Amino acid sequence: MRQLPDAGQLAFKTLQGYGDGRVDRWIELGSSGGHGHGNSAPVLKLEAAAPGATVKSPTPTPTPTPSAPARPAPAPSPAPSNTSAAGETAESGGLSAGGWTAIGAGALVAIAAAALLLRRRSGTAAG
Repeated sequence: MRQLPDAGQLAFKTLQGYGDGRVDRWIELGSSGGHGHGNSAPVLKLEAAAPGATVKSPTPTPTPTPSAPARPAPAPSPAPSNTSAAGETAESGGLSAGGWTAIGAGALVAIAAAALLLRRRSGTAAG
């Protein structure tokens, strides 16, 4: 681990967001003891280095190189639904993708068989 800052503690102020738009703010500093309207920020208490510990110099931060303009992040896709096209949920015995594939393949075979039968009938009627 690289050297931590020369401080007695590190506070991690945090915002916790929810899908309904509600936000919990874990940003209170000090010894409020959980009283009041806010929540206490998580705190990491630091102690002096152990005897014999070696101090490592910080790694220099790389400088960014000019590059192509950043692409905008894609819009989030809607959450997948557990409801099939027939309105059945996966928990209630709805068909899986494999089941729908088998139905589609069966339909294609039936159409091909009907087309072959029609060709044979029209071929024997003409001759």
